[in-house]
Amino acid sequence: MKITRNEPDTLQLQSVPWFFGYAIVIFILAFLYLAWAELMASDLGRAAGFLAIAIIIGGGGFCLFVKRSDVVFNSTQGTVEISERSVLGAHRQVFELGHVVEASLESVSAGGGKPRRRIVLNLSNNEDFVPLTRNYFVGQGMISGADAINTWLAASRR
Repeated sequence: MKITRNEPDTLQLQSVPWFFGYAIVIFILAFLYLAWAELMASDLGRAAGFLAIAIIIGGGGFCLFVKRSDVVFNSTQGTVEISERSVLGAHRQVFELGHVVEASLESVSAGGGKPRRRIVLNLSNNEDFVPLTRNYFVGQGMISGADAINTWLAASRR
């Protein structure tokens, strides 16, 4: 997650899956090109098949995997707001800042590759955890995001 605002009363993080978005758009464009090429060759059946793949798999993948997440910690209002937007709509959760114990990382690894991580908030009101994103990411962004949250929480509680 990228830190977009870090002030004494507000911490804002954002996750925009650019890679997923661009990769899926390239997939869609490739299959649209194949559909167009088959249409120019007068093979309507294959053109329709490539068009269906572009729309169903590409469009479905875009709707499922391209989601923008914003997280705002606000000490003035005493809230944490997690919002997620996608083509299908928006979802918003609000928690009391006092219920947030800490931020930690949840990791998964597949096939011996690099671990993918996401930030989760550990809450004091007997809920296990609240993930800040639905997707897992490779790289240092999640680690630095969790560190920033914990540093900001410690400073805001003084």
